[in-house]
Amino acid sequence: MAQTPDGYMWLATPKGLLRFDGVRSVPLLPPPGGSFEGNVRALLGGRDGTLWIATSDGLLGFRDGSFTVPSHTIGSAVNAIHEDTDGTLWTAGSVRGNALLCAFRKPHFECRGQEGGLGPSLFGIHRDTTGAFWLLGPERIWRWPERRDEMDSWKLPMGANGLRTTSELADRSLIVGLRRGVLRVNGSGLGTLDLPEWARNLTFVKALRDKDGALWLGTSDYGLLHLHEGRWDNFSRADGLSGDNILDLFEDREGNVWVSTSRGLDQFRAVAAASQSDQNGPRGRSRSVLSARDGSLWTATTTGVYQQPSGSLGVWKLRRPLLSGVSSLFEDREGRIWAPSNVGVQYFDGEHFVDPAGIPSGPIDAIAEDTIGDLWFAHRELGLLHVRPNGKAAFTSQALVHPSGRVSTLAFDSASGTLWMGLWSGGLVSVREGRIASALSLPSENPQNSRVNHIRIESNGTLWVSSYSGLHRIANGQVDRLDIQSGLPCDRLLWSTVIEDSLWVAAQCGLIRIDRAELDGWAQAIRSKTPRKVRVQLLDHWDGVGQAIVESTIGYLVTSYNFTPKLTHSPDGRLWVVTGDSLVTVNPKRIPSNNLPPPVHVEEIVSDGKTYPTKAGMRLPPLPNDLAISYTGLSFVLPERIKFRYKLEGRDADWQDAENRRQAFYSDLAPGNYRFRVIAANASGTWNREGASLEFSVEPACWQTGSFRAACVAALALLFYSIHRLRLAQLSRRFDASLETRVKERTSIARELHDTLLQTFQGHVLRLQTALQLWPREDGRRILEEGIDQAAAAITEGRDAVQGLRTDASEGNDLGATVQALGRSLATDAEKSAIRFGVEVHGRTRGLHPVVRDDIVRIVGEALRNAFHHAAPGRVEVEIRFGEKDLRLRVVDDGKGMDHGVIQRGREGHFGLQGMRERSKLIGGKLTLWSRPDSGTEIELIVPGSRAYAVVSERAQATSSRLH
Repeated sequence: MAQTPDGYMWLATPKGLLRFDGVRSVPLLPPPGGSFEGNVRALLGGRDGTLWIATSDGLLGFRDGSFTVPSHTIGSAVNAIHEDTDGTLWTAGSVRGNALLCAFRKPHFECRGQEGGLGPSLFGIHRDTTGAFWLLGPERIWRWPERRDEMDSWKLPMGANGLRTTSELADRSLIVGLRRGVLRVNGSGLGTLDLPEWARNLTFVKALRDKDGALWLGTSDYGLLHLHEGRWDNFSRADGLSGDNILDLFEDREGNVWVSTSRGLDQFRAVAAASQSDQNGPRGRSRSVLSARDGSLWTATTTGVYQQPSGSLGVWKLRRPLLSGVSSLFEDREGRIWAPSNVGVQYFDGEHFVDPAGIPSGPIDAIAEDTIGDLWFAHRELGLLHVRPNGKAAFTSQALVHPSGRVSTLAFDSASGTLWMGLWSGGLVSVREGRIASALSLPSENPQNSRVNHIRIESNGTLWVSSYSGLHRIANGQVDRLDIQSGLPCDRLLWSTVIEDSLWVAAQCGLIRIDRAELDGWAQAIRSKTPRKVRVQLLDHWDGVGQAIVESTIGYLVTSYNFTPKLTHSPDGRLWVVTGDSLVTVNPKRIPSNNLPPPVHVEEIVSDGKTYPTKAGMRLPPLPNDLAISYTGLSFVLPERIKFRYKLEGRDADWQDAENRRQAFYSDLAPGNYRFRVIAANASGTWNREGASLEFSVEPACWQTGSFRAACVAALALLFYSIHRLRLAQLSRRFDASLETRVKERTSIARELHDTLLQTFQGHVLRLQTALQLWPREDGRRILEEGIDQAAAAITEGRDAVQGLRTDASEGNDLGATVQALGRSLATDAEKSAIRFGVEVHGRTRGLHPVVRDDIVRIVGEALRNAFHHAAPGRVEVEIRFGEKDLRLRVVDDGKGMDHGVIQRGREGHFGLQGMRERSKLIGGKLTLWSRPDSGTEIELIVPGSRAYAVVSERAQATSSRLH
């Protein structure tokens, strides 16, 4: 076994070399052509981070993933390695039957022993505190003092059986494990180590002196011997050791001692609690413990009552009670130890147990004593019993014998003269002057299991109540609860006591320590209505404090008895606590604390099932859907309790609490650069704030690259530009179409005005000139009258043209309403008011294209003007049919009609029919005119829906109506 500066431990096993972090092991692959299976003889973690591997074929160095092979060791068997403070590497072994000692410091090396002066082989090498080298061979041991060329040697009384069987004691003497016994060597000669008589003929194969000065000796078949402060202990399979054949001993940087056996790997570490359940301790399962004022310690177990007299540490005496089943203990002011049980009560008078007179038999649940020495007993069947010093008993209340009022504990407040009773139901009752003064129930989420276990009263009258629902502080009539939500590791609390500035609480989950400053801060936060959590220290089974006893584990049947006290402290300051099946002691001043921050490493990245080496600047493929980052913290003191925090810079906004999980998981990481950071705290809460980090990047997919995005942006910009240009073109075409239509309209009107109104007025001017010349003759008067008639006709034609010009689709999008309004405007003259006019609309009304709608209205308007002005009709009707494929309009009158020539060429001097045909052609429509003299006229206009409707798929309600 060895440990490198990065914190990893290395284990040489029969199947290969493993890297171990306390939780998991990873095999190290040998270099090509080599093997680690059964071939490794020694390991050493070099100061520069190199792992040196001694094999039967030479020496290997492993660092940063690659191997180095010192050439001078090739072909030699290396059995032991040692590194000096200056980095010089010493190897001991053999080559071609001769022992070999080599010193190696790049690039130089020097070897001794090729001539056979050191024997056939060297098993071990050790450098003592004086700087001298000790070399162990199969039959001799050599001492090579510093700055001397000569070596001293001693012949071993018997052969050494294993590698690394040497160690140094506090007096600088060297010990060597032999086939029978342990040899002790100093400057004056050889001696033997004083061993226990039963161990003097054992074969010792390993030796280690730890940082505390304790000596560890491994045997071949009898386990492990431990010498500390003059006391020998033996650990074997019967004591929990994995095997009795010891293979190696090693102490890591945190002071843990590792023992390799033929059956497994064991660790010895310092724990906070020492159990009393050994062959010299009390027998049976412990139920309660009491520290008496005379310094003695008492405990009640399932087998009896035991006393440890003052000054007799570790010596327990059985005090046989008169009544069986003692479970609780109580000391009165006279020093008598009371032992209640389910059948009665008794006390110890200094020599033996006595049955007190006047106290009825029956189960006693609790005992208390007031300021004048009166005793109070909670008799389960008879009620609260008050016993005077003279032995006279009186029952105060029998109302407390029903199940809901059963007493679980008693406490007396000497300042107020109040007796407090804790109930199984989770309530508190105060008794003063023989009467119940008050009662209250403690807050609990589970009223059926909220038993009060202990009441501790401070000098200022504050009550601290331990119950199954937490720790309650009662002061000035206010009840405050300290529970899991407030920072406690569990709610089921059994007992509490105060040592110096710390509150200690025996709980279901272990032993809890809370500093007084934390309690004061919590109380202040409660008063200011800003709740805060308290910081606590928990000693649990990992620290030697097992879980406390529960009702279902004290025997074969479920019991309902409150065993008290559960926690006490002796005059020497040590705590004694009852756990599930034993009594343990804790020295608050010697609780182990690991102040070494754990080294932290990022070990590997697995992306979508593929493992990538953890090197700076690594690049991952695009689109990682399942990314796992493995990391570790290297503390071998309770590695299961190491806590981690990690953050992926570029993804996480804050640190993530991983507790003891050693992997971080991510999915769907975007392309970019990331930096993964992880920090860790050991079991004592010492954080390595610097931790470890790994920088990596995720490659973008082709569509995630900057060039692709730039191309997309350019394409999008081009698309928007094309849409913009298309829209401008559409608007331009619409404008041009509208402008062309209006130009044509105005050209048509101008032409019509020129051909009608202007020519009429020109002819009228000529007539007036003729009439002026013939005046006052009869012919002149006739010509003047005809001119007046022609002027009136011209005015009418001009008004009709202007009326057509003013008609615009902007008046509305409802074609039927527009046509209706147009017809009504034409029928306003008195001579035309008799004409019946109507409009019929069929189909779903559609919104029309503005320009098309304008032309349709003008075509219909021209048809209506012709009908009203020239046809002399009695009835004019317009039919509008909105079809899915086209829009149809029919204008029908029953007037005098027109002959075929007028239909084909129009009336001479008029352009109405020609304008209608031109407009129909512009909008892609078809105009049909049918008429005969005296048979009326019918004009039909058909416009495709794709040209007429603004939105072809527009939905409208189907209508069939007639407008009048």
